[in-house]
Amino acid sequence: HLFQPMSLQASSVHLVEQETASYQQSMNRQMQHTMNAITATQSQNHHGQKNWLVVTSAMPGHLLR
Repeated sequence: HLFQPMSLQASSVHLVEQETASYQQSMNRQMQHTMNAITATQSQNHHGQKNWLVVTSAMPGHLLR
């Protein structure tokens, strides 16, 4: 198993790269969503702190997938 054919290794590396790219895209979307939420809540400053805490506590779940 240590001596896998190069084509197999190359294709698995390609899959990892694709997975990483789509993961980064989803993280970018998540960050954009978070920034939008923060911007929206800053106009209602009084609720801003609570909403920020909710958004922050939601983040690790997305990171761990």
